[in-house]
Amino acid sequence: MNADPVAYPYRILVVDNLEVLVDATRNRLESAGYHVETATTLDDADDLMHGRYFHVAVLDIRMMGGDPNDWTGIELAERCRFPETK
Repeated sequence: MNADPVAYPYRILVVDNLEVLVDATRNRLESAGYHVETATTLDDADDLMHGRYFHVAVLDIRMMGGDPNDWTGIELAERCRFPETK
């Protein structure tokens, strides 16, 4: 199935601590018709995910929280909720 992103706007989450990378990725995906939400911290990404789902998550899995004992991008990936598929 080749879904048109404009007719069916996939929700994409982009998370990276490098704002320039987040902005470039968002701009490219939005120009293709996708709905994109972004975050530059793990806490902001976690807040975005509450009560929402994303079809795709582009994550910096090596990202760390502000405190060295804090959580990581891998743990954020484990928290992602995706819509059920049939």
